[in-house]
Amino acid sequence: MALLSTRTRARSSAAAAVGVVGALVAGMFAAAPAQAEATDPYADRTVYVQNHADAFYITKDGSGEPRLVLHADDFGDLAPEAVVIHAKPSVAGRTAGAGVANLLGIAQGSTYYLLPQTSQPGQIFLGFGYNPVDYPSITVTHMITDFSGPGQLALWQSGDEGPEQWLNTGKDDWSFSSPANHEHLNWGFTATGLYTFEVTSTFTDGGTAKSAGPQRYTFYVGESLPQITAQPSISGEAKTNRPLTADPGTWSPAAEAFAYQWLADGVAVEGATGPEFVPGNAQIGTRISVAVAAIWQNAPEGRVVSAATEPVEESLPEIVTQPTISGTPKVDHTLTAESGTWDPQADGFAYQWLADGTPIAGATSHEFVPTAAEAGKRISVRVGASWASGHDDAAVSSETEPVAALAATSLTANAVRQVYGKTARLSVAVSPAAASGAVSARIGSRTVTGTLRNGRAVLTVPDTALKPGTRSIGLNYSGARGEFAAAAATARVTVAKASPRVRMTAKKSSVKRGTSASFTVRVSGSGVKPGGRVTVKLAGVSKSAKLRNGRATITIKTGKKARTGKKTVRASYAGDAYVARGTAKSIRISVKR
Repeated sequence: MALLSTRTRARSSAAAAVGVVGALVAGMFAAAPAQAEATDPYADRTVYVQNHADAFYITKDGSGEPRLVLHADDFGDLAPEAVVIHAKPSVAGRTAGAGVANLLGIAQGSTYYLLPQTSQPGQIFLGFGYNPVDYPSITVTHMITDFSGPGQLALWQSGDEGPEQWLNTGKDDWSFSSPANHEHLNWGFTATGLYTFEVTSTFTDGGTAKSAGPQRYTFYVGESLPQITAQPSISGEAKTNRPLTADPGTWSPAAEAFAYQWLADGVAVEGATGPEFVPGNAQIGTRISVAVAAIWQNAPEGRVVSAATEPVEESLPEIVTQPTISGTPKVDHTLTAESGTWDPQADGFAYQWLADGTPIAGATSHEFVPTAAEAGKRISVRVGASWASGHDDAAVSSETEPVAALAATSLTANAVRQVYGKTARLSVAVSPAAASGAVSARIGSRTVTGTLRNGRAVLTVPDTALKPGTRSIGLNYSGARGEFAAAAATARVTVAKASPRVRMTAKKSSVKRGTSASFTVRVSGSGVKPGGRVTVKLAGVSKSAKLRNGRATITIKTGKKARTGKKTVRASYAGDAYVARGTAKSIRISVKR
């Protein structure tokens, strides 16, 4: 007998329990039982409590491929996952001698649980092997993986020299090989409870490597299986859009967890794996039942199916409370729609606001802000409710009181006189004086604003925003949201040209007659750069020149026969579009021979 040893980490008991829940939902109810009520928690499995069976047995399926089954004398070939091997401690309990205690890793004199290698009345007599008709002579290796249980499992044969170990999960000895087509072993468990594991069997047939499995095995070491004392039931109306609730029944001992699968005429409803289910249009006319799996960490799960409901009828949604509107019905004040309640609760809502019963264009949100157009009108909202089933319904709220208008306002401003190049103050007033907010004006290419205080504000007219002349500028009061209406007015602004300052200087205070006298004229203004021409007049001769950067130099030639003596020189500035005319203070120069 050849022995193989491989090491595989066993799952913890807690992790195994979680895995069972997932497996139940994902697979155990995939091929749900027929519509009929199922009250026996283990009717879908074979519970094996005595007599002979080959736990690991290799045969061929209908296509000639190898298949791993549990071969029972009483039942024939069974799928291992459909079998619970139930070892009762009252029958299987043993006291460990020195050899077995050492093999199992327990204290001598401790209790362990045995499925013996020899046939004994009332006990399970487990072996392994293969069908010699299908496979005349092969050596099979059986490997355990994914082991979970409250203790350890060991397989051994008794001999004159003590137990001969074949497999021992407590010592990481997880596989064994044998050429025998039928052989028996002792199966020993160190604790009561639920043991599950997978087995994969490999061998070589005619030079070709083959395998069967993996198959999951369930062993339960316990005096009795959990039982149901009150069957599961369903509460609620068998109507579309009405919730049905599963009562999982009463179990002994109390279940640690439950898994559910809802059925329509016995067929699993995809995704319906919770304790509550809402029938839809697809279930109309079908009878609803629920398959319940009761789960214990240390016992096989129990599976039952509730009695079915009456055929599902279509139900129309009903409104329970009407839509309402919250908020103050006033211009610029937000109104909010409360959609009301429906049975069943709607999956979605749509809104249309109404003024005196007429739809308001674009007002389709759950909030609405009345404008001046709605002043004096009564507001209501139509709420449309919709369901995933395709149903829809609508209800209209009560009307509000008439929408209150904003308080009317008026805007006035004083006339302003401004000198180009200097700022000016524009005083405005809004009535009533309680009005708050801001006043603005477009002055030239600029927008200026002022904040109201006690109904008044002062705007600053920029120094060069307006050309000289008289203009009307527009004023706007923006209003105060929800309180005061907007207003507009105009203000008259007269802009005078800037006053120049003209100065003249002579290059020399005296010149000979017949020569030239040179003069520099400078023109400036507050906040501006004067342009245009200046003129200088000497002894009846006038000359002009264009200002450049506010100055100009003018030269006047005196006559050869000009009279000598003191002469008065005068300078004038002609002005431009922004600066007024002006003259310089005259000066005197001497003309000599």
